[in-house]
Amino acid sequence: MNHSKSAPFEFDQHTGAIHLYNPDDIPNASGYLWNKKMLLNMTCRGFASCHFMQPEPATYSCGPALEAKTFLQPEHYYYQGHPGRFFYVRDHQTQELFSLPFEPMSKPLQQFRFTLENDAICWHIRHLDWCFDIRVSLSCDDVVEIWQLKISNRSDTSRSLSIYPCFNIGYQSWMNQGANYSPVSNSIIGTKITPYQKLPDYYRQKDYLELSFFSADQQPDSYAANLAQFLGSDGWSHPAALNNRSLGDTQAVYETPVAVMHFDKHIKAQDSQQLGFIFGAARDEAQIQRLRARYLTAQQQDDTRFQYRQYLNAHSACIQAHTPDAELNQIINHWLPRQVYYHGDVNRLTTDPQTRNYLQDAMGMCYLAPDYYKQALLRSLAQQASSGAMPDGILLHDKASLKYINQVPHADPCVWLPITLQAYLDETDDFAVLNDTVPFADTEQKATVLQHIDLAMKWLQAQLDERGLSLIEQGDWCDPMNMVGHQGKGVSSWLSMASSWAFQIWANLLMRVNQTETSNYWQEQALTINNNVNQHFWHQQWYGRGITDAGRLFGTENDQQGKIYLNPQSWAMLCQCASPEQEQQMLAAVQSHLSTPFGVAMLAPAYTAMVEDIGRLTQKFPGVAENGSLYNHAAAFFVYALYQQGHSKTGYATLQQILCRSDQALQKQQLPNFVPNYYRGASPQHPEYCGLSSRLFNTGTIAWIMRTITEQIFGLKGTENGLLVQPQLPPEWPEARVLRTFRGHKLQVRYRRNPDLSQQTLVLNDTPVQGNIIATEQLTADNDLLVLLPTETDQ
Repeated sequence: MNHSKSAPFEFDQHTGAIHLYNPDDIPNASGYLWNKKMLLNMTCRGFASCHFMQPEPATYSCGPALEAKTFLQPEHYYYQGHPGRFFYVRDHQTQELFSLPFEPMSKPLQQFRFTLENDAICWHIRHLDWCFDIRVSLSCDDVVEIWQLKISNRSDTSRSLSIYPCFNIGYQSWMNQGANYSPVSNSIIGTKITPYQKLPDYYRQKDYLELSFFSADQQPDSYAANLAQFLGSDGWSHPAALNNRSLGDTQAVYETPVAVMHFDKHIKAQDSQQLGFIFGAARDEAQIQRLRARYLTAQQQDDTRFQYRQYLNAHSACIQAHTPDAELNQIINHWLPRQVYYHGDVNRLTTDPQTRNYLQDAMGMCYLAPDYYKQALLRSLAQQASSGAMPDGILLHDKASLKYINQVPHADPCVWLPITLQAYLDETDDFAVLNDTVPFADTEQKATVLQHIDLAMKWLQAQLDERGLSLIEQGDWCDPMNMVGHQGKGVSSWLSMASSWAFQIWANLLMRVNQTETSNYWQEQALTINNNVNQHFWHQQWYGRGITDAGRLFGTENDQQGKIYLNPQSWAMLCQCASPEQEQQMLAAVQSHLSTPFGVAMLAPAYTAMVEDIGRLTQKFPGVAENGSLYNHAAAFFVYALYQQGHSKTGYATLQQILCRSDQALQKQQLPNFVPNYYRGASPQHPEYCGLSSRLFNTGTIAWIMRTITEQIFGLKGTENGLLVQPQLPPEWPEARVLRTFRGHKLQVRYRRNPDLSQQTLVLNDTPVQGNIIATEQLTADNDLLVLLPTETDQ
């Protein structure tokens, strides 16, 4: 490699695109593209994972062995033979064989650039005076990858090469599978019948998209559809078929298929040629023909590219930032909103998202397109039981069912209703939604949204034990904490605190609609829970995590492992149960026990053996996921709580660790295009792995980061009377600018520090404003807001 940089990546300052210049720096660096029907994840080296909905997740490209269907996995392993999108190249002058974009031959290339754009994943590669530009994107609504390959001859003489696009189809069925080339559609078509045993499954599956196809815009010189014959004895690093002039025009007859085409190209000096391909799933060859007509002509490709870009840019974030931190600007303005939109748009490509995930992901959309949240709220409440209980998962279509983790009873779904609703109401002031009528899941009766949520609060109240603490059942927010309360006695400090905060939020919202008596009631219930929490969970210098069925308080100094958990300390601040002295002590404990150079751990020390009165959490590998990782969702709660309590310096430092910044990218092995589910923890046991990214972009973190940035850092939060301006900018920022969209108004907000000021001063459209709230009636369509701030002391 000939590109040396102080950081492994850089941003395009105009578009926000991210460039990686060495496939060895962050080998698993990846980007993802999606539409309503599918998801494609590509690594910089060319490995790929894809899913599409029919209506449950399926794939058209898999590995060489039959794979179990499961959710996206953290720290996904890539191996020789893993599905990928590869291009073998043979230079006719030197006879050198190499592969693009890097795998599977892994030969060094003279120049490499991997680029993540909002609507495309691209590579620019130079080798042997050849230049290769590879681009993949999606359409708005079809299960198809759209690939363009431009080959340029940068030498001063005419030259020739052979290029072999090689796309995995893989082993997909023990019942019936195969592949062959069809001249009718100029496609290699892999066929299969999804295995089944039960007769009803035949009718359920008969309309599945069972064809995997690879189609080119030019006729190949030869092709291979049989994986074993293509690879021969040398495998992926040097497929045997590439030793011959022809690939042999092979077919797969109840054998593992592959899609490889061969094109010989003679290109004049300083000239270029292009190839186009589509890869995806179809029901029949007629559909493949339609997809070819739609995506393999130049004009259609331009139209598709424009439409897909419009689709991904359909919703802009309510805030655009211009701060002294150029990297942070790119993350806030481009990549955070993109990840929020992915979650809100396709619900992690599942048909039964966990209720907590569904509502929090929708909460993030309050800062892009608030109506997404409203629709999610109404859909969720329509699946509530008349008792007030919420289901563990929300069904997104009439044939969906609760699966896997959603079949395990968790105790927390109800708390997310007021917590997430508050964000929506702060952004929109749409209190009319409380009067919308919604059915129940188990009765023909209907009730208003207000009545539904009040029932949910009563259900939470009914799940308190004789000590006034929340029963945990087989888990709360922490899914695998499944044995604390499975006998019906164990309780959760986190859920008790979350219920208290939910009651307080609900009480405040009720006050807004003049239900004073009910509001006072829920405030009293919250205060009672707070007192109970302090009586039963406070231990020495921090809050314990729970009390088991047998009555053991855990998450304390008495434990050898799992001494301290982060969530109870965060939510104690959110529900205001900690006194100033307690808050000081528990924050010192977090710093002492949970802080690492790369983030704050979810618990410490990580468990190394099963603890049967806590559950499968303790069986997870130390430092992974809930067992002591730097779990970003929990860290985001902590950041939000820190800002709420005015600890902005610690809050900002922790936020920086959640985001992937250039100075930690190599250790974390992560680009800043998404916030991962977690970074590895267990620093004492495995210090060399601490900070390593899970590379999983499904996470509840992102909504809370958007909320924190909007409401806390830039301090632009909606209220009953208008826009509350109460920023907590980092003290090292002398000034900043944001464009804030708020309830149909646009505000150009300029922050400026002034050492002569002792308190904040607001000037709206050249007119001084009294206090820190901009009344809605003071706003015009476009506004200029100057926020003058005193020089800040460390917090």
